[in-house]
Amino acid sequence: MSPLVVPGLLLAAVLAVSGVAKLASPEANADAFVSLRLPRILSRWHAPRLLPYAEILLAVALLVAGGSAYVLVAVVGLALMLAYTGVVARALTFSEPVTCSCFGKLGLGAITRATVVRNLMLSLVAALTLADALRQSRSVAARILDADRTGWAWLGMIALGIAVTGLITHSTGAPGAGGPAYAHTDGQGYAEGAPAELDYVRAPIPFARLELRGGGWITLRDLASTHPRLLVFLNLGCSSCMRVVEILPAFVEANPEVGVHPVFHSGVDRDAIPEWMDYLLDQNAETAQIFGVPTPAAVLLGADGLLAGGPTIGEMAVREFLGDIAAELADARATRDQEETPASPETATVETATVAT
Repeated sequence: MSPLVVPGLLLAAVLAVSGVAKLASPEANADAFVSLRLPRILSRWHAPRLLPYAEILLAVALLVAGGSAYVLVAVVGLALMLAYTGVVARALTFSEPVTCSCFGKLGLGAITRATVVRNLMLSLVAALTLADALRQSRSVAARILDADRTGWAWLGMIALGIAVTGLITHSTGAPGAGGPAYAHTDGQGYAEGAPAELDYVRAPIPFARLELRGGGWITLRDLASTHPRLLVFLNLGCSSCMRVVEILPAFVEANPEVGVHPVFHSGVDRDAIPEWMDYLLDQNAETAQIFGVPTPAAVLLGADGLLAGGPTIGEMAVREFLGDIAAELADARATRDQEETPASPETATVETATVAT
């Protein structure tokens, strides 16, 4: 069995994983088309919905096709990998960082030079697959099934190496991405009760600064020195971010105790930011990197110099985060109103009688 059977097997595995991951998170896949600024006609042609099926079909074809069909499939695979590489390389030229779900939620993260290198390596794998197709008339699956013990041993070692590499590079999520994202507060950013029950350790607000809308700079600690501040990290080219933007006005109106500040990359088109936003600018996404968050994400700064909640990452997580904050503040208001309402004589008599009993 020729070693060139391995690239075809690897490419099929990558495409299968990518397709299944995209099917598991169709919204993230559709958002990637927007974030990467792909032609809108692709979305009108339902490309985001069809792409996962195409990748899975291509993966199967890479395994079972033989002869000229194998050559054709390998050409398609190489063209697809080169197209992906071109798309992510182009995204590096954008003024704002781009978060791409290239492998569904498995590959969710900011596009960097490392992303381009990864795609170049996948293109190399696709090129080797084409070289194999030009030399072989039999399919990958047929040659693997006919492999002797030595061939199966090599394939087993390759699979083991892939599994170990995956475990080593697997991300368990950025800080705050898992577990409870909100510490119960009294409306001023101070935790109530024992934080151990919530598994939320209130770390100090990091030393970072943001650019004010009208110019100048402010540190996060100075920003939160008067009352809690909610930072919502957004990107105007991100569909999930725009869905978060839609719910912010109602949250701002209902929760005046918290200052809400959308945070954009310093390269954002300021004219495109809605006028109602009291936004801040993050120079080169430095503050987002300190918190270890892509977009959308949110973090609550307490007025006591400690984090009061988050960071929480992703549209649904941010929505739940805002709901938790609103619920806590509503409870705090109800408790405060109850304490400030004087008891009637009848109530006082009943309470006294109950205590005496």
